Amino acid sequence: MTFRTVRELVGLSQLQAASAMGVSVGTIQNFEGRKVTPHTETIARFQDQVRKWEAKVGRAKLESKARERGTVYVPTVLLLRADYECPHCHELTPGPSEAGGKQALWCVWCGKGLGIVCPVCKTIETRLDKKFCGECGSKLRPEG
Repeated sequence: MTFRTVRELVGLSQLQAASAMGVSVGTIQNFEGRKVTPHTETIARFQDQVRKWEAKVGRAKLESKARERGTVYVPTVLLLRADYECPHCHELTPGPSEAGGKQALWCVWCGKGLGIVCPVCKTIETRLDKKFCGECGSKLRPEG
């Protein structure tokens, strides 16, 4: 379950969620659209907001609303691990756990690529169309 789904279950727009969290609408859009790899503190901030919504609305009510939509309410597990939605099959592949797990580079459902490791600094870049590392600027592929 994505942050967007939880936000919609609570009944908030992106603008309302941004206001509640003290972030820009662009931050919400980037997080929901997975346009950028979120930093750990950003993931924690979004997770914190989900907890606040659970306390305000009630987890049982959110679970009930999720069932009405034909899904299961499990955002805590997914957001803590920072799961990634496959751009090809749109299923969620588990991200690294807080216990120092590894980021998956391929979708566990369809096998398509989810990321590439920078050969210099070892940062994982999740936008496969990028040619250069966002951390150190090195080429991600020798032919790139």
